[in-house]
Amino acid sequence: HIWSFDNHSVATTCSVGIAPINTYSHAPDEVVSRADKAVHTALARGGNRIEVVGQESESHVAQEHDTGLQADTVLSALTNRRATLLYQPIVNLHGRTQDIYEVRVALYDEKGSAYSTAQAVERVEQSGEASKLDLWVLDQVLRQLRQQRERGRQVRFFVKLSQQSVRDEGTLLAISRAIRDSGLSAE
Repeated sequence: HIWSFDNHSVATTCSVGIAPINTYSHAPDEVVSRADKAVHTALARGGNRIEVVGQESESHVAQEHDTGLQADTVLSALTNRRATLLYQPIVNLHGRTQDIYEVRVALYDEKGSAYSTAQAVERVEQSGEASKLDLWVLDQVLRQLRQQRERGRQVRFFVKLSQQSVRDEGTLLAISRAIRDSGLSAE
């Protein structure tokens, strides 16, 4: 579509990635990861198109990072800047609007392909290293929250912690210290 305004024209395109939810769908993060991969495929094929992940592709995606994905691989993604946070808005349809977001982590291999977040979290939980992932996420969230507050925005984030972190007194103390040391008010 071409948009015109103030004697300027702008051509817009749209690339869409679709991942059906069906028997191959194990977790919402995996579906989002497959849809993300589909949109990147659409862009690689020239853009301005729709790419649907088929069942044969889905089973391939589910197996793609299964081989060799271990907790140390996941933790390596954190230390080697191959992880980022995604912020999902939480919208109240029955009242006032607020800036509230659910925080999710996205992890990538050396080639930039996304790992299944659900599988990565499962691996670090199985290895007993989930608190390291939780503390990394919390550190990133506190940095983002501080930046937003400096801009005058009253943003709130929801961070899901692993059972391991919630049950470990040392991790809870580390979380408490991190929040206190961030200098952010409790409000």
